[in-house]
Amino acid sequence: MTHHLLRRHSIFGFEDRVVLDVGSMYLKVGLSGESKPRHIIPITVPVPAAGAIESPRGSTKPVGLYRFTLDPGQDRLTRSILLDLLLSVYNKYLLTDPKQRKVILCENPLLPLKLKRMIAAILFDILQVPSITFMPSPMLALLVTGKMTGLVIDCGHMETTVTPIYDGRPLLHLLQSAPLGGEAVTGRLKNLMKHHGSMIYEAPPGSLPPSTSSSSAHSSTSSSPGSVSITTHSIPDALIESLPADVWEDMKARTCLVGPFPSPHDVSSKNREPTFPYRDRVLPYTIYDSNAAEALWRISATDRVTVPGWVRERSAEVLFEGDEDERSIVSLVLDIILKCPTDLREPMIKNILLIGGTAMLPGFQARLAEQLGLYLEERTRYNKLRRLKQKIKFLWTVFPQNIVPWVGGSLVGALKVAGTQVSLEDFRRDRLVPDWSIPQFGQPTPPADAAEGQAQSSK
Repeated sequence: MTHHLLRRHSIFGFEDRVVLDVGSMYLKVGLSGESKPRHIIPITVPVPAAGAIESPRGSTKPVGLYRFTLDPGQDRLTRSILLDLLLSVYNKYLLTDPKQRKVILCENPLLPLKLKRMIAAILFDILQVPSITFMPSPMLALLVTGKMTGLVIDCGHMETTVTPIYDGRPLLHLLQSAPLGGEAVTGRLKNLMKHHGSMIYEAPPGSLPPSTSSSSAHSSTSSSPGSVSITTHSIPDALIESLPADVWEDMKARTCLVGPFPSPHDVSSKNREPTFPYRDRVLPYTIYDSNAAEALWRISATDRVTVPGWVRERSAEVLFEGDEDERSIVSLVLDIILKCPTDLREPMIKNILLIGGTAMLPGFQARLAEQLGLYLEERTRYNKLRRLKQKIKFLWTVFPQNIVPWVGGSLVGALKVAGTQVSLEDFRRDRLVPDWSIPQFGQPTPPADAAEGQAQSSK
């Protein structure tokens, strides 16, 4: 009864704000004061894919919105997709009047400015929301843990972004990112399945199994009179390329995990070269021994693919390999801590927060902690940080890591915490949105006569 009375204002009043968390693949929407978003909406852009197998989203190839926005020739299409998406948020998912509710926008610090302007223009010019409060998602995520200082690692779909925060202020001059995320893990899984996966075909009684190419030398068939014929062979390259992206994403999310730091004993004798990665030279497709069980994944009514156990465990190695040209997530974190002022290094390494969908892979946090300790112990580059090895600590939150920034936005809206707010009148006058790349934002525009007077006085 008490809970019902407390929430009655939230249901019937207009004080609650609409909280939007814009990611590269998903949009999380809901009202402030709630513990989780009401809906998580895919915001991929449908691009026709020739010969694609039909998927739950249709025969299309999803492309992340961030990458799609970078194409200058696609502005009109991007705006149309955003308009349909935001209209559906209010008219289909939230069922609320946009003119009555303020908006909190949880934004990644590296959100494309063009995309931010498009979202603001649609919300203000078409939906006519009263105001938009722009809040950085790393700060909102840290707020959920009750901390004001820490290191936020956002491992999303396209990239991993590491943001140090001190006293509630993101240190944007130290922010760094790398193209290591769920997309890279999916790409590695796809390549490993191409070389090491197998396909199981179930033929009805009386039918012949499909013919296999000469490269499928390890194919085998087992059957009994009147039973289903089962054939195992290599996965055809055409099938690998034709499977929709959402099938690979689902396979990654449901079967993959992150194994511990590999030792020389974990490298399989099946490798052509006995070189051990991380020590001499990184081999992207090193075969490992693993205790993980293989998984069966059905891709059609008659076809299944076998995901070897070591492929499940080592597809995420792409996040932790790194070399002289491309950094790993571990080196990215330690490089930022090394650049922090000396008195901030310990608070940062003692308050590490993992967010993002890729960070939800089983074993991700344990592997990151293990490899951070190994790098601090073995690499001379981080000698100044070696004393911090015993102080590595990760913050814990009861909320799933992919919605933590949204929960922070919901908390900010419920507490009415002040932020960078742009009203409808301000946007119609100045057409500006706040961004760290616009240093003049927030400064009042002087009247025309005052500007002329300043110009004459300067002369």
